Amino acid sequence: MLKQFRTVIVTAVVILMLASVLAACAPAQQTATDGTLDDLFDSQEEQPPESELEPGPEPDQEPEPEPDPEPEPEPEPEPEPAPEPEPEPEPEPEPEPAPQQPVTTIELNQPAKVNLAEAGESAVSVIERNDALVLQIQQSGLDLEVLIDYGYYVCAYFVQTESGTQYLFVSFDEGSDDYLTHIYEFNLTEPILIGTIRGYVERMSPTSFTVFDYVHAIGSWATHIEYEIIESGIGTEGLYFLDKDESYKMFMPVEVAQDLPVAFFDEAGGGYTDGIAPAGSRMFFISTDAETTMFFIMEDGREGVIYFEWDEWAEMIDGVMAIHYFDELPLYD
Repeated sequence: MLKQFRTVIVTAVVILMLASVLAACAPAQQTATDGTLDDLFDSQEEQPPESELEPGPEPDQEPEPEPDPEPEPEPEPEPEPAPEPEPEPEPEPEPEPAPQQPVTTIELNQPAKVNLAEAGESAVSVIERNDALVLQIQQSGLDLEVLIDYGYYVCAYFVQTESGTQYLFVSFDEGSDDYLTHIYEFNLTEPILIGTIRGYVERMSPTSFTVFDYVHAIGSWATHIEYEIIESGIGTEGLYFLDKDESYKMFMPVEVAQDLPVAFFDEAGGGYTDGIAPAGSRMFFISTDAETTMFFIMEDGREGVIYFEWDEWAEMIDGVMAIHYFDELPLYD
């Protein structure tokens, strides 16, 4: 009986203690309970029916593999910059005429290009027409013809000196080896005849030229003469130099037929003294001015000069025809 009584008492004590604890926690629990229930009801109202819910994976069922992600699109290539327009080419300047050559050979019937000082590039020709030689000059918008002379073409040269003066030399044969050379100087575009010399041009340069001619002076001789081209025009040394004999490569010897009055060069004094070249002696003619003097060398080496003058067509030495002083002289018709 007593044991049951104790049990009742213990139980009562425990109940009282629990009641005290519950009394202290009641407001908080009430508040929490109220909010929890309201939220519960609200969530139940908002949830869709089970039929609308997506079914979850069944137990022990492997989930479907997620699809491969779509590849990211390749970036579009940046457009190439538009090419810059090529600049328009500048107009090419008109070509300047080539500098004039100092000496230009002009062949017969073949135009040669030259640069005339006042007219620029021009075509210069020497043509044959009806036994005559005609000079043709063709320029832009201008054609010019000039009669040179009657005869046969030998050679022609266009020459420009260092000072810019321009000349035209035209050599021709009047017939029977009678050679002449006309010399023209250009005044603006017009050729002006400034002189005529005997012989034809064999060598030409901007400063000098050589002329070949047959000279009649105590006989007839094949000669060369040098001319200089100077600022004031054409000059000459004044002497024709005789050609050497083609076979012997020496001047042709001349034999004296009778005592010949001459003047010998005095090496000591530097002048000439009168003397005599005796009959039977031999001399070599060297050069002449074709008018009054003939220079020679004696076979013994002495140098001297023969003075002569003209009597119409014949050379005279001390009043005697020159041909009488020599056994034989070369003569050309």
